[in-house]
Amino acid sequence: MSDRNDRTLPLQVLDALHEGVIVVDARRAIILMNPRAEQLLGRRWSPSVALADLFPDAAARAALEAAIAAGRATSQAFCHKLGEVVLEVGVSPFTGGGTGLGAVILLSDITETWKTEQERLRFVSMVVHELKSPLSAILNYINVILTGMFDTDPKRVREMLERCKIRGEALLDLVRDLLYINRREVEPVRKDAEDFDLCTVLGEQVDFFTVQTERHRIRVTVRCDAPRAMVRADRADLDRVFMNLLSNSIKYNRDGGAIDVRVSDADDGWAVAISDTGIGMSTAESEGLFREFYRVKNERTAGIPGTGLGLVTVKRVLSDYGAKIAFSSKPGKGSTFTVTFPKAP
Repeated sequence: MSDRNDRTLPLQVLDALHEGVIVVDARRAIILMNPRAEQLLGRRWSPSVALADLFPDAAARAALEAAIAAGRATSQAFCHKLGEVVLEVGVSPFTGGGTGLGAVILLSDITETWKTEQERLRFVSMVVHELKSPLSAILNYINVILTGMFDTDPKRVREMLERCKIRGEALLDLVRDLLYINRREVEPVRKDAEDFDLCTVLGEQVDFFTVQTERHRIRVTVRCDAPRAMVRADRADLDRVFMNLLSNSIKYNRDGGAIDVRVSDADDGWAVAISDTGIGMSTAESEGLFREFYRVKNERTAGIPGTGLGLVTVKRVLSDYGAKIAFSSKPGKGSTFTVTFPKAP
């Protein structure tokens, strides 16, 4: 209620609650609203305010009416979406001394919980879709082989088995990435993190990809503007970040291209910029870059393998260390990923 001067202790308690409270009488007239209810619903109480004003959705009003009409001392709850806010609405019917049947309506803001659940459902749906595609392809190839129609053509059978192998390896990569993401969600940053020199780590990573860079005649340059760029982290996490970024700079590069890796002293930490001369991407194509399973699909990326989870894991690992990642790209000119790590204390 709007007039809160000289309130009794029970009403002062209602005013202090984090949940919204609305009390209606037998005629469904609102006789009380605490400040939290007014805030959540965006409406101040007055004698003229009706339930229909607070709950314009017909389904919500029907749920309220059903719960009040039940007249039992049991609570029923439902979700009510009000713009960007999602409320859990609990209704407890009661019989007040001599006033007839009424109800207490309890409002809780569950917006963040609801968003998290929607994101989880979206992620599960995408995982199922991504798993289904390679499994279906593998089974199709196997079924064709089992028909016996290519028993006299071992070259064709071998070709289909090689395709099965490629799909199976992609599936295994996907499962590994999913397991890694799940582990990052439930485990904190390891307490036995050590100090590492970024230049040394990057040099070893570049050496690891030597076979691939030589195969595609890609020239790799590592430049360190600081003699020792020390960060405190788990070595496996550093390897995963830079393996993903270097692998992408090779896969999306052009034959005979170049990769430039530079470590420099930034104002807020050590900056590692990995630039390539690859196919690049437009602003529109880069909008979903750090979203699960997102992959740019055009004629330039056709046939390039990947799970669409690499950059997702990179960003999650970096967030655990208070590190940042920035991105710039131009179609046909290449891309640059810049990771900034806090300096080791």
